Amino acid sequence: MSVVRYALRDNVAILTLNNPPVNALSAQVRQGLMDGMQRAAADGAISILINADGRTYSAGADISEFGQPPVGPSLPDVLNLIEASKIPVVAAIQGPALGGGFELALAAHYRIASRSARVGLPEVTLGLLPGAGGTQRLPRLVGASLALDLILSGQPIDADAAAQQGMLDDVVDGALDEAGMIWASRVAADGLGARPTRDATAGTDDPAAFMADIAAWRAALDAHSAQSTSLIIGCVEAALLLPFDTGLRRERAVFKDLLASDRARGLRHAFAAERAAARMPAGSDGLPRDIAACTVLGGGILGASITLKLLDAGIATTLIETDDDTLAAAVGRILDVYDRAVARAELDADARDSRIARLSGATANAGAAGSDLIIYAAPEDGDRAGQRLSKLATAASGNPILAVARDLNVQQVAAASGRAGSVAAMVVHPPLRANPLVEISVVPGALPEVAPSLLALSRKLGLNAVLAGANGSGTGLIAGRLRGAMRQAGEQLLIAGAAPSEVDTALRNWGFRLGPFEAEDRLGLAAARDDYARTSSDRDSQLIGTPLADALLAAGRTGRASGAGWYDYTTPGAGAQQDPGVTAILQDLRGTPGAPPDAGQIVLHTLAAMANAGAWMLADGIARRPLDIDVAALSGLGMARARGGPMLAVDLVGLAQVAQMLKSMTTAHPGAWTPALQWSELIKSGRTFADLNG
Repeated sequence: MSVVRYALRDNVAILTLNNPPVNALSAQVRQGLMDGMQRAAADGAISILINADGRTYSAGADISEFGQPPVGPSLPDVLNLIEASKIPVVAAIQGPALGGGFELALAAHYRIASRSARVGLPEVTLGLLPGAGGTQRLPRLVGASLALDLILSGQPIDADAAAQQGMLDDVVDGALDEAGMIWASRVAADGLGARPTRDATAGTDDPAAFMADIAAWRAALDAHSAQSTSLIIGCVEAALLLPFDTGLRRERAVFKDLLASDRARGLRHAFAAERAAARMPAGSDGLPRDIAACTVLGGGILGASITLKLLDAGIATTLIETDDDTLAAAVGRILDVYDRAVARAELDADARDSRIARLSGATANAGAAGSDLIIYAAPEDGDRAGQRLSKLATAASGNPILAVARDLNVQQVAAASGRAGSVAAMVVHPPLRANPLVEISVVPGALPEVAPSLLALSRKLGLNAVLAGANGSGTGLIAGRLRGAMRQAGEQLLIAGAAPSEVDTALRNWGFRLGPFEAEDRLGLAAARDDYARTSSDRDSQLIGTPLADALLAAGRTGRASGAGWYDYTTPGAGAQQDPGVTAILQDLRGTPGAPPDAGQIVLHTLAAMANAGAWMLADGIARRPLDIDVAALSGLGMARARGGPMLAVDLVGLAQVAQMLKSMTTAHPGAWTPALQWSELIKSGRTFADLNG
């Protein structure tokens, strides 16, 4: 079946996008549009209607083509052909029209949409700008301020708002196909004719106001603004100052430069990796269950965070605690979160009440009755967890899925439960707003529907899921091992002469939300040490351990909550401050170090440690692909999306350079940081970790 269907009805040529699931504007679609335009002219059509099948008008470019040799016709060429048509062209938009999909509509002469439609230009989220005329056509319709708001936010707006702002000509409630035919027939019958957007003047008829808006957006730039932001503002400015064709050429040149940048590559990789990580492996035959009711055992920070996500997603949830007082405190924490959201106008009172209505509490196993999924979030060991889950599953009746949200040995839990086929890890890392990662791991012999059910639920909860490899069901999944490598690298950098603040600052400036030492202070040094010990593999035991953290704990410096850890927190309002006491402890332990590492060396040392941990996880079957490791770092450790993750980052640095850093780390700490075999294999063959993603 053609990806662009052609039909002639009452002398109206109808071009229908038919490239499921989101009508991406692939090379075939672009060629189909060009062929359809030419056929309409040959058929003597009085007008042309461009609509689409499915729930999406078009999500824009096919990002799988990015970085590949270009295949014609290009989208700008197709859209210029549409706009130059002497036959009037109507775009009828249903569902989202995003990126190139909205640029396609902008190139049409008239635009109508169903009331449920949304339009937007989200290219900035991929480090790009609209590259097919969006920065030139949209400002001519709505002016600089509205155009920049849409382009720089990357957020879509609904059809009513788009019509009010002059982006759409009509919003319809009835059948869009018929409304499109009515519009296409009318523009011909009424002699309205073609109306090229390039000739629009509504947005540029007040040049002084246009330039004032440009100046205001430029004034809002700061040192943290992405390079693409300034370039986008310049392209929108060109819509007023330059002829249309010249502005298009400038836009395209900027688009190509950004497309080749490491930032855009990192953002594209993050976008694609998150989607790939959440899919079942090829050949899997399990179908997800419908999860309508859940039970969460444990109402601490972990259990409350999960419960809130479930309630927000419309899932009836029972929270089980050990006694009435503990249960009341747990429910109170959840209610307080919703009350504060209402006070901040993030949620209205009706929405809060509907969520709370889905919450039940219980102190007995009978509270799990009717649950499709039981999530274990209590602070107990694997045997106890398995026994509790078994009792709850019996009370639930049927065969609910049993998920462990803590980083326990899920094989041990499964064995203790007597229901191994239903047990899986579903590990999350609160706070979920900052760490939207869920790591899923099933034990050998699990029912085929367990993994796809948890992946589907993760999507519903708005979390980024990673499915661990076949050997990933023991203690310590991907994020925990990456965190351990990062903190071990940090201690070694301190021994080499760096200060904690120098390590944290270098990594924050590079793209981590927190450096390892400020993160440990927030968690508590004892908890961080225990977490490292629990998630370390046998190979990690060759590393240097945690002597510096141990020395701080021995000195009573337990973390931020106590007022002292790697930093001092005793000065009100001052935040984390460097502490001479920590400097003295470091000097006693490190002896006489050489020249301290600079910021670049700190970053490379840390990336080498994390990527090597990732390479060993691949070799050991804990992670399936490098992209899964990258998603765990982005969503679980707060690594900047523009960096793409540690595996992509070392690809961009160059594997030979990173391998040399690993060798120097091993020399400094014999027996530690042994490079995984992939390093030499990839370097010899001229490949990268990205080539292992398949």
